[in-house]
Amino acid sequence: MLMTAYDIGPDGQLGTADDGTFGAAKGNIGAITVGGNMSSTSIAAGISPGPGLQFGDADDSVVVSSSLQGAIQSLTVKGTLTGLPGSTASFGVEAHGTLGALKVGSITKTRPWPSFGNLVIKDGIA
Repeated sequence: MLMTAYDIGPDGQLGTADDGTFGAAKGNIGAITVGGNMSSTSIAAGISPGPGLQFGDADDSVVVSSSLQGAIQSLTVKGTLTGLPGSTASFGVEAHGTLGALKVGSITKTRPWPSFGNLVIKDGIA
């Protein structure tokens, strides 16, 4: 999991009562390149996984106040991009701001972003 613009609080644990103790953080994610396959992974910019503690489901929420924060410049996966087949878990590549570009294998994906099994791609989350 890669996250930015989220404060997990002094205990260092995601989804506990002290999350947000220090206030909303700020940050963007630059260009990410995965040299092979990417599976069962979440990348979040300016997004909280919500009470379910999983990205890519309905309870995710915004943790920054400006759409200029929480952006992902690009994601390039040179192999395949998948969730976890047969699992009830969910995964997400999510940004409060924008996801600039998405390339999987040799194919550049465009909006509306596709889903990859139980891994969803979302940006512009309000």
